[in-house]
Amino acid sequence: MESSKDIAKDMVSAISEESAEGGWLVGLTQGLIDLPVDFYYLGYDFIDTEHRYENNNDKYRFAELVKSGLVNRESIEKILRVVLNEYFDKLDGNQRKKLLEAKVARFVGGVITKSILLGDIGAIFASRLAFKMASGFVFTSVLGLGAMVSRAVYTSRSLMEKSPSVYWKLRGEGNLDLLYFLVENTAEPFMRALATYDSDKEFFDTIFDELIMALDK
Repeated sequence: MESSKDIAKDMVSAISEESAEGGWLVGLTQGLIDLPVDFYYLGYDFIDTEHRYENNNDKYRFAELVKSGLVNRESIEKILRVVLNEYFDKLDGNQRKKLLEAKVARFVGGVITKSILLGDIGAIFASRLAFKMASGFVFTSVLGLGAMVSRAVYTSRSLMEKSPSVYWKLRGEGNLDLLYFLVENTAEPFMRALATYDSDKEFFDTIFDELIMALDK
């Protein structure tokens, strides 16, 4: 089992200004051109006859997603916002107060008012992270690859199993669950923390404490 400190460290790395130019963008770029992974999913898709019907439906949803013009920076921001708010909304009043007192501004830049920070917290981080993405044209072009479509389908299905709440929120935003794979590396530390909320609330709180300590360094 990984430590609370490791999860918190990955969370800070995902949202920090220092990593936004490098870590997040590099991770996203690697995700887009990681052909061995994409072709693994394509091969698995070919032999996965048990889910052929579901896969075809998801591929149809994917085609509609691309056709609708939702493969853009705004959609990436929405996905990140949903995931981050899913985590921040689990914080109690005292934890939100600690977050407010932490050196959060160093990671998002500028002055953040208390009302904004204690409200839609995820939006603050999501906006800056999404701003670092590549152009919508590049995304649309690359997403036309069949191998990547298969990856989108299976990553979406994995998300549904790990976090039905996040999955259905993204799907309700116009099938954005199928773009989750683009931000998976950034979102996963928060998803790992969320997974402990119901099963081990004490561990969830410990992760938060480690997050605050890491933010204040």
